[in-house]
Order: sequence, then C-alpha cells, then structure tokens
Amino acid sequence: MQGRRRLLRGALGFAGSAAFPFAALAAATTVDERFRAIPKHLQVFRTPPSAWPEAVALCQRLGIATLAISIAPIERQRLLADHAAAERAFAPFARSGLAVRCMVGEGAWARGQAGPLPAPIGELFALHDRIFRFEALLLDVEPQVLPEWKRGERAPLVRGTLRLFAAARAACAGRGMKLAAALAPWYTKTPDPDRPGATFLDGCLERLDEALIMAYRNSPAAAAEFARDALAALAQRPIPCWVGLTTQSNDAPGSTYHGLGAKRFMDDVAALHARLKAGPAGPHIAGIAIHQFATFRQMVEN
Repeated sequence: MQGRRRLLRGALGFAGSAAFPFAALAAATTVDERFRAIPKHLQVFRTPPSAWPEAVALCQRLGIATLAISIAPIERQRLLADHAAAERAFAPFARSGLAVRCMVGEGAWARGQAGPLPAPIGELFALHDRIFRFEALLLDVEPQVLPEWKRGERAPLVRGTLRLFAAARAACAGRGMKLAAALAPWYTKTPDPDRPGATFLDGCLERLDEALIMAYRNSPAAAAEFARDALAALAQRPIPCWVGLTTQSNDAPGSTYHGLGAKRFMDDVAALHARLKAGPAGPHIAGIAIHQFATFRQMVEN
C-alpha cells in the first residue's frame, strides 16, 4: 500500500501530461500513467480557501489540468471585501498553471424571468474582474431538483434555464470567459417548448461554450449507455464536452465509485475515455470530469 501511495503521489509529472496529453497517453504503459495522461476536470465543493493549496497539490500529483471551485457565499463576500486576503487566497491557483473555473448554481434560478443575473454570479464576476481571472464559469443549476419538474411542469423551467444560459454566456464573453454547465443526460427526453423537434439538451448546447454531462455510473459500459443520447445530441451540436463520474457517497445503486478504490476508478476512467473517444462524439470529448475533490482525495490517499 505504501508503494501505491508513492505512485499515486509522484510518478508522472503534471506538466508533461497537461502539456502533451496525446503523447503522454500514447506512451503510457500502466493504469496510473494512462490515468494521468487522460484530460481530467476536478470539481471542488465545500472547500475553504485555506484548503485550496491541497486541491492544487492533488491536481499536480495526478495530472489534472482543469479545476472548478465552488466558493461559499460568506467566502465570496469576505474575499471581495479584503483585496489583500483575496490575492493571498488565489495565489496557489495563479502559480499552478491549472485552468481554474468558478462554479455556482441553484435549481431555483430556473424559475427566473428576464433581468439581472443572480447575485452569486455577479459576485464571481467581481472576483474575476478585480482579483483572479477565471478561465470559465461552470453553472450547476439542475432544474430537475425542483418540485415543479417532478410534477411534470417543465416548460417554464426549461425556458428559465435557457434564458439564464444565454444571459450568462453574453456576460462571460465580455470578460474573456467561457460558459459551461453541468447537464443531466435525460435532458434529451424533455422537449424545448418553443422549438418543435428540439430538446432541452439541444437548447443548452446551443447556449454554452462547453458541457459537462453527468454520466454518473460506476462502470464504463453503464456510463456510456447512460450518456448515449446526450452524446448523440452533442455530435449534432458540437462543443467540447466533459463526461462526469462521481466518487461521492450517495444512495443511488450503481451511480458512484465511492468505496470501490483508486485502482478500480483509474482503470474505469481510462476505459471510459477510450470508449468515448472511439464513439461518434469522440472529437468533442474534452475529458473526464471527477465529482468531487474531498471523496476523490480520500480514495487515492487511502
């Protein structure tokens, strides 16, 4: 086990796999090397700025080049109020070479009408404008959590989400940021109420610069099948797409890698990536998105 920990913490350098992912992948001969060489995106939830250096260190050990941070409301306000503290907090990201995104969202935002963007997005834009330039904004809205969605009253939520994406994308473009969003594969089964023949997912893809498809299944075959219709839609409306797996504990059988161990997870990430790249959406697959930092770190360090 000690040898495995050393391998997980060292071996292939971050710079090599981040700068030359295709060459590194072609040269990889072990599961650990293949895992490091595959493009990866890590979501960092509920992690205070004091622990951001730990997230950076994990990314650098494991060849993760893209990281999205969720900043708690009280922390956003504190950082905006104290410029010096904010610069210290973001310094590890500034030195890291990582592509750093900010991540935020609430299901209730899908109820919104035309007007100003939600205040939390404005706070992240203020941090971007004054302190640290994020590479992208990642929205995690998920209108399916709302009771209206569960009752089948989906058309207003679809319209509200698409309106939000369009407005956020315009605001991001003016700042040199990309807009991405976490999307459920089953959005392909919800129609766009204003465009006959189009789906909610189609409308999302048209309003984003990147997508993150939440294909939360704990085998490559199951994840690819779960995301199949979403990937087919992506092939018709191509934008870069991350395909997400989760290491978070939950009660949905077959959805998570929680408790299955680092070796199994790394094997499956490599197998899923190969399967996706060989499929019809292959040219548009940006890599594998890992949800989330705390449980993933626990997995690879035990």
